[in-house]
Amino acid sequence: MGTVTYRDDVEIAIAVCELIGLAPLLLTYVGVLRQIDVNQVVPVKWLNIVSIVGIIGLIIGIAGVSTASDDGGSYQPSNIVKASMAIFIALFVVYHLLAAFMYLQMGHLKAFQKKLFLAIILSTPFILVRVVYAAIGDFTTIERFSIISTNGSPTIYLVMDVLEEIVAMAITMILGMSAVLEPDFVRLTPAQLDSEPKAEVA
Repeated sequence: MGTVTYRDDVEIAIAVCELIGLAPLLLTYVGVLRQIDVNQVVPVKWLNIVSIVGIIGLIIGIAGVSTASDDGGSYQPSNIVKASMAIFIALFVVYHLLAAFMYLQMGHLKAFQKKLFLAIILSTPFILVRVVYAAIGDFTTIERFSIISTNGSPTIYLVMDVLEEIVAMAITMILGMSAVLEPDFVRLTPAQLDSEPKAEVA
């Protein structure tokens, strides 16, 4: 009995770590959009709502992991976990739609904004693969895509999960640091993050 309990605890820990990795990864790019949108083309409350929904998805997912079943060594995500994954998929789509809207609404882009947009564009394929991996594991019965399952593939996990996150974050960090060093970089203050949209000053 003690062995079963230990294994369950390990599976819960692994699943929670997976969620902790995915949610902040997606929310990072919402933060990038905040930094790009110095003139508040997108209302601040929209980005706040997206961030809150992402955090709610994380909380729901962590709560749902404890109700997931382990049928004969095969991890079975609960409906709550699936709902959490659906929120993350929606978050991925929404922040890209906001990025596209923001890009189309902006006129002249500052050098730092171009680099941050480039970070989003170059990171997208890697984040997409990461989200697809998680979605397959939660919404299908293909055990090879679940690292928790006894039949899960460590190779698939490494290639579609771990490496994708590393590459995406490396791209974002390099271009983000480069953007900060641009002479035209605008550092947002807490007051600006909570203020109403203002017209761009020439």
